[in-house]
Amino acid sequence: MIDSHGVQPPPEYEPIFEMVVDDPGCAQALNDRNFSSQVYGAELSSRGSKLAVAWDSGHNSGMVDQQGQGDRLRQIVEEVLCGGSQGLASFHNFINGVKARADGEDLAFDPNVVVEHWWQLARTGVIALSGDNAGLVRTINYPAILITARGKALLQRGENSPHNPQRYLNALKRRVANADPDILAYLDEAVGAWAAGLYRSSAVMLGCACEKLILIMAISLANKGADALAKKLADSRTSISVIYEEVRQNLLAKKQTLPPEVADKLDRKLSPIFDHARILRNASGHPTGASVTTEDAEAGLLLFPGFYAMCDQIIRAINESGASANT
Repeated sequence: MIDSHGVQPPPEYEPIFEMVVDDPGCAQALNDRNFSSQVYGAELSSRGSKLAVAWDSGHNSGMVDQQGQGDRLRQIVEEVLCGGSQGLASFHNFINGVKARADGEDLAFDPNVVVEHWWQLARTGVIALSGDNAGLVRTINYPAILITARGKALLQRGENSPHNPQRYLNALKRRVANADPDILAYLDEAVGAWAAGLYRSSAVMLGCACEKLILIMAISLANKGADALAKKLADSRTSISVIYEEVRQNLLAKKQTLPPEVADKLDRKLSPIFDHARILRNASGHPTGASVTTEDAEAGLLLFPGFYAMCDQIIRAINESGASANT
């Protein structure tokens, strides 16, 4: 592959993808900046600009914590968007801003991460695109890229917001050291469904994550001598609501053995969050015809990381304590 300047990339550069960019000026700007020799080829044609991207595999192999660098690059994307309070004039301006910020932090610019996150934000309604080439936009001096009202609210919530799935899940893993893989899988699907506008599906998956968490808590209590709870767990006909109430009663009986920060909010936070997820799950998972709004599905996802962190504290306290009260 030879770039538009007639330069042959060194052999260690391997092409990873090609994409068609509708705006030739944008592609030319990308090529002109050269992105530390990671971007090659802005082949201008009548059908648009074919942008060929190559990756410096040798440089990449020496990077420390690629995941952390990707997370920071996504964060820079959002910071640049937020920095344009009146919107951004073009995709060209946006790319320049992200690249300049990354260079200032000595951060490798990965076009995959930037472009993928860009479209993730567009799909979830964080940004609205009017188009660089729209004549009306240029005439009235209206920004080509605009952060929506909903987008501003999501961006302000930072790592607790599901609009950035990688950061959302990574933040949860930092709060819960040994997160259950099934819970993470349910949560990942819940976030994906929410991003796709499938709010009933998101509610069902989040409900599954909450129920699995309650079952883990119940098993910990049963292993500490909660015989009545153990019997209910052994009966496949026992509903999750019954198991949760049994768990709640056992926890209240053990309240003095729990960490103070957990004991103080045991009934105040544990029950409302679980009930929110369970009610949405039941309404969505049965042919009730009930709808789940964007706000309902989003609220559950925003609350879940704190809910899991609190439950994890409780589970660790149970496992380190003596025998449970037999309720």
